[in-house]
Amino acid sequence: MSKKAERASIPLNQRLALTVQEVADITGFSYPFIDRQISAGNLVACAPGGDGRSKRIRPADVDEWLQSNRWEPLSA
Repeated sequence: MSKKAERASIPLNQRLALTVQEVADITGFSYPFIDRQISAGNLVACAPGGDGRSKRIRPADVDEWLQSNRWEPLSA
């Protein structure tokens, strides 16, 4: 079995780290938006390859980022 096939069999909620695309998919935000949030320092990510192109985000950091940016409607 290939590494890609093995990785695909692990549920997202059990992964130690997610790709930018996976975070975009599970949050409903676009890839460029998530990438900008990382670049702005709003969402923590690491680059395991050291080149900055292959970013990974911990699910706990996604949860924290979402919780810290709650939207509250303006009262009338």
